[in-house]
Order: sequence, then structure tokens, then C-alpha cells
Amino acid sequence: MVWVSRRGVLATGAALAVVPFSLWHSRAFAAGHSGARTRFDAESTEGTVMLGKFAHAIELMRARPTEDPLSWKFQWYTHWVPDNTTKDAEVARLPAQQQPLARELWNSCRAHDPSMDERLFLPWHRAYLFFFEHIARKVLGDENFALPYWDLTDPGKRALPKPFLQPAAVSNALYSPERKPEVNAGRPIDFQHNGHSPLTADALDQDSYAATDVTQGLCMALDKGVHASVHVLTGNNRGMGAVPWAANDPIFWLLHSDMDRLWESWVRSGRANPTGNDWLDAEFVFADEDGRRVVAHVRDFLDIEELGYRYDRLAPMVVMAGAAAPEAVEAPETAAAPSPPRARGGNRAMPPGAVGAAPPPAL
Repeated sequence: MVWVSRRGVLATGAALAVVPFSLWHSRAFAAGHSGARTRFDAESTEGTVMLGKFAHAIELMRARPTEDPLSWKFQWYTHWVPDNTTKDAEVARLPAQQQPLARELWNSCRAHDPSMDERLFLPWHRAYLFFFEHIARKVLGDENFALPYWDLTDPGKRALPKPFLQPAAVSNALYSPERKPEVNAGRPIDFQHNGHSPLTADALDQDSYAATDVTQGLCMALDKGVHASVHVLTGNNRGMGAVPWAANDPIFWLLHSDMDRLWESWVRSGRANPTGNDWLDAEFVFADEDGRRVVAHVRDFLDIEELGYRYDRLAPMVVMAGAAAPEAVEAPETAAAPSPPRARGGNRAMPPGAVGAAPPPAL
């Protein structure tokens, strides 16, 4: 990963200065920002505290102008620009000096287009959350903030956490009117499925990360399975139910924190990520907490402890032979005990025609 200051380039017209991630990382530790922060279940005591901080961060980010990379809209548009306008039109509204960064970053979400590499769905969103979390800490002035996660593998937690619902007003930064009415009334998002919920952990049974001729692989199984289901069950076409609007709903960030947790759970059970350079060297561009242009690669986002965060609990997993069980992962004293491994349900076969198929219209 390299960290590049666009402001310096605009001021001098010189070539981009490059700072290796290892140097940035050592500087961060020297500045006292060391240690892994814990992402907690949103329903836990600690998670509720973090939700209060998250709500305040959203308020502060919404108060910033769109051209500020630390603003809510800039971060939302990094995922996708809303479809009641165009990326070109929104970029044209910005001051000239901010247009190049926005043009490069906005509409950069991976795996929402058949031409993109589906295998980048998980690492791109991990990087997206990583930089968003750093931005939230900066605007809050709170180095201890960490995004909670929405534990969708627990059937008892499939209603939105209460802070997202009450009060049901614009004064609540976590509330969105662009959700299904029943969801905003506090019903589980899978209430219509009568015991046959699509919100399962079946994707974790995949033994490969990427799709093969006979299986979806973890990444596609999560993306097209529980992840896509949560989007369309939660929001309408001006909210979570449509890619261009999804990141404007604060619950988006907790959903993707949980997808990241599931990926980490899968890896800790002994499965292996891809090792090919075509995946490891895939490049992303983001903005950091100082508004600087960042060029990152997948290989920089495979060790969450190195990135400075962890989860209070991993998902129940089938453990591969020779791997440490999820419950052996060290957790902070305040965290809940990790769930035991679950019974294996088999490696789910990919639906006919799924490989290379376009995603559903909404997601």
C-alpha cells in the first residue's frame, strides 16, 4: 500500500510522492495509535456505545461539504453515485482541485458489474470500511472508535438494532425512511420467509474462496447470498435495495462489517485465500483521514490484526483439519465467548449458470 498526497502535487506540479504503507504504519504506532481495536456485536453493551459514536460521526460527516473526502456524501459516492444524477454531473459541482480525486474514487465498488472481478467483493469492502473507520475517528477526535457489526447469523438478531429505529426521525442519524415499513417498525427483515430464511451461514461451508466449476466459493456465496438478501429485504430503491443508494443508509456499514467478520471466521477455520498475483496485486484507490489519495492492494488487507482491528466473536465454523478452532482466537476480556463450531452442512453447489452471471438488478 502507498499513501500519496494529492494536495502536495496540486501545489507543486511535481511527480506524486510515495510513502510505503510500512512507513505509514510505523508512524501511526509512534504517534500512539497502536493496538487492535475491537469491533463489537451491535447488540452488546460495548456495541451500543459504539453506535452512539457512529451516529455522532455521521452527523459531523453530513455537515461537511461534498468535496471534502471526510464528508458523508464523498464516502457514500465512493461506493456509488445515486441514480437520480450522474457521476459526471456530481463531479462537475466540485471545486476544480477536488475533481480529480472524486473522479477516480466515486463509483469504485467492485463486483457490482459483470465486467468486474467478483473475487474483489470482500477485500474492496474491507478496505472501504478500514478507511471509513479512520475517517470517523478523525472527525470524532476519538482513536478508540470501531464499527460494530450486525450479527445476521443469529436468528434472534435479524431485526435492525433499536438505535437504527428509534426515534424514527431525521434527528436520529442512524434512521432512514428508505427502508421497508415493516423493517422500520422493528420486524425481522426476513419476516416473510416463514422459517425458510435466506439469511443463513451456508456460505461458510465453501472450501474455496473463488468460484469453481461446481461451487460458488466463499466470496460469491456471501455476495450473492446473505449479503444481497439483506440489501433487498431491508431497503427500497432509494435505500439499501439499490446499489447507488445503499451506502447512504447507516446500516450498510454494519452489514459489511459482518460480511468481513464472516470472511475472517472462514479464514481462521483453516481455509485459504487465493495466492495468485492477479488477485493479490489488484489495486484500489481510497482517501485517508487526511483527505489524501491512497493506492492500496488486496495483499495489504489480508491480516486484520495488522490493520489494527479484531472482532469480539467469530462465527460458528466447521474447522478444517489442523486449524485452530475459532474459539481459540484470543478475545478481549470484555468480549462475549466465541460460539462453538457448527455442524457441517456440506459444500453448497453453485446454482446453474451462476458463474459469471450478472447480479440481480437491485444489487
